[in-house]
Amino acid sequence: MQSIEKIQYRYSSGELDADVMKYLIYLDKIGPLDYTAHKPRELRTIIDDFTLSYRRSKQADSVQRIQDATIDEIPVRYYVPHGSSPFPLLIYFHGGGWVFGSITSYDHLCQNIANRAQCMVCSVDYHLAPEHTFPTQVFDALRVISWLFEHADTLQVDPARVSVGGDSAGGNLAASVAGYLQNDSSCPLHAQVLFYPLLDASSQDTSSYQRYGEGYGLLKNDLHWFIQQYVPEGKDRRNPLVSPLLAKHYSGVPQSLIVTAEFDPLRDEAELYADRLVQAGVHTTCIRYNGLIHGFLLSDGVFSKVDSIITELCGILQSLL
Repeated sequence: MQSIEKIQYRYSSGELDADVMKYLIYLDKIGPLDYTAHKPRELRTIIDDFTLSYRRSKQADSVQRIQDATIDEIPVRYYVPHGSSPFPLLIYFHGGGWVFGSITSYDHLCQNIANRAQCMVCSVDYHLAPEHTFPTQVFDALRVISWLFEHADTLQVDPARVSVGGDSAGGNLAASVAGYLQNDSSCPLHAQVLFYPLLDASSQDTSSYQRYGEGYGLLKNDLHWFIQQYVPEGKDRRNPLVSPLLAKHYSGVPQSLIVTAEFDPLRDEAELYADRLVQAGVHTTCIRYNGLIHGFLLSDGVFSKVDSIITELCGILQSLL
């Protein structure tokens, strides 16, 4: 059985990437966004505009087909790669603290994953907080997953290779449903793919949270605000469907790819989760990208390393899926 030494490190540690440093200086100049000064819809427009106009500059990869649809009234977007079916399927849950993000703001990343990992991607526009709080988002995810398994043949998807994935809060949802479904034979997930996920909403006492919760893009006060919107006071934040890190059993969780960033307050909980999976006998690959910060996969327009990182991760994904 492996140990925490399984973490694979990319790039030298201890120093911020030069592009990241410039980005953080820019963020410092424009100042933090006051979430309390705007309505949720206004905030989403501000965040999406920033992501699409500043953080993205490259053209997304071409795919065979992009199709919008709904599953049980939940909007989804399919990305079908070039090649022959049946395809492996990655069901993707976007990040954004359960409050922000959309299939539109993640269109670029999902196209690249579909093309470079040679898998179909189904991007899910689950309900957002604070209008909808836990467990609405988990139920959305489970309904979509169940429907996709039931219609795999129609979609030209290999039902033996259906996986879940997501980044940040979307990684939280992916890990939550992967844990919930670990003994469900009707939805036998092939893998889970988690990019810098939030995995413990009940506590913020890790070393990385304390060290990198100020000045590195994702602020600990913002994390607290996101959690409050998703799981308001009075709801159980230790529920494994909120905090997958606190689950009692992991042995039935599917094989896993977990990606972390060195200067991310969420780094330690994700790597601890990876360690617990390994100790439970789950085949797990954990990669830490040194010098980078939370959310780096959405910043290929400003971080020069990101495009090659996406290519590397998609190569791993192709082998995994």
